[in-house]
Amino acid sequence: MVKVFFQPNANIEKAIAQIHRDFADSVAPVAAGNDTAAGITYNASTVPILQLALSGQKLSEQQLFDYGTNFIRTRL
Repeated sequence: MVKVFFQPNANIEKAIAQIHRDFADSVAPVAAGNDTAAGITYNASTVPILQLALSGQKLSEQQLFDYGTNFIRTRL
């Protein structure tokens, strides 16, 4: 994971495009045949504020995932 911080007057779109280009150039020889890395842009409204773990003795992992996604997450 690489975190990049910008100065307040930076052109964010241009900087992100340059970062993606530079990263693709640097990993191309190493990652032949692999999927490319994904970039995620965060701002104050998209940063996660909660991490929740579910467990249960009678539910499968898929059932827990579905319950968390469809019931708990929607109510939060």
